[in-house]
Amino acid sequence: MRLILSRRRMQGYFVLRVLGGLIWGLVLGWMSSCAEEDGVLVAGDEDSTEGDERYVSLPENCSEVTALFPVENLLSETDHPCSDWVLTSARQLLQVDHGSAFRWGSSSESVHGASLVVTALHVALNEISVPDDEDLPEWLAEEPLTQECLFTAWDDTQGGLSQTALPSAKIYHPFLPAEQSENGFLHLLPKNDQTLFVMAWSDEADSCSTQWSLTLSDISSLVKGRLQARQPVADELVLLLGFPREAPWEGRLSAAVGRVLSEKEAEECHQRLQALDDEEGAIPLDLENEWFLEGLALGGMSGGGVFNQQGQPVGILVRGAEQQVPGWIARASKLNLLGERVQHALESGDDWE
Repeated sequence: MRLILSRRRMQGYFVLRVLGGLIWGLVLGWMSSCAEEDGVLVAGDEDSTEGDERYVSLPENCSEVTALFPVENLLSETDHPCSDWVLTSARQLLQVDHGSAFRWGSSSESVHGASLVVTALHVALNEISVPDDEDLPEWLAEEPLTQECLFTAWDDTQGGLSQTALPSAKIYHPFLPAEQSENGFLHLLPKNDQTLFVMAWSDEADSCSTQWSLTLSDISSLVKGRLQARQPVADELVLLLGFPREAPWEGRLSAAVGRVLSEKEAEECHQRLQALDDEEGAIPLDLENEWFLEGLALGGMSGGGVFNQQGQPVGILVRGAEQQVPGWIARASKLNLLGERVQHALESGDDWE
């Protein structure tokens, strides 16, 4: 298994050891269901990706599962059938040193110039001191919020990342049992791999010294407004977005169309992964709290988003299989679960004051 972080988690989402070298590459790759052997990828035309079924310069369309492609390639292809869906979703993406993240709601839905930001817990734990052999308690920020600069936004008007790291503050992470933080978070369950931040989001937010007035009550209002996104159903296509940390597209926002597997398909794929001794076969299947996807992602995309066809985020990329069954499998923590947990924590009263 792999997490899609930069260590062995989200970057380690799909870490493939290349024969003859110590090159770690995470590959949540080739797309076909557990019941079908035929792939639906379009061959790439870039020299560095030629012959590699994981990559494509641009797919012909986004009406089927695709290989991974750079979002920037759509900027000059405004009539491309993927353009609206991909660019609408991509404008919500953020990059962080050890993975990816995304904005949960548009800038027009901000409060006091701040918006919610989501990433995987194993990405955020790079900034959190995890006690050895101890549980990590559920945590909600106290007021005033502690501010730092972690995230850089993707700006399609500039054709890539903005140059400004935006001020943010950690708000919440769920309880994490000690055994799930061992061995580089190898056994971290998707349902626990989620973290919430707030981030200043305005033209004036041009330095880490930017301040905003934000209370936990404001955050509660923001979260309530985010729980209305339509949830995809089995066999529905979704978009996977994040920043790979391996060549040829290192640091370039990349996308792939994936597919939500049915309960039966997910169980079949999970059983095949068990038979192959893939780490994902040892991680319990929890379809109530995770999306089990046929789709492609690479190391560094941990914390990136899974978007419905309206461009709304519905999941957080967290894990992926190392083996094909026959396609690659990605796992995403459900975003509504995070919203419900935060609401419960905010409403629980004095425990968080």
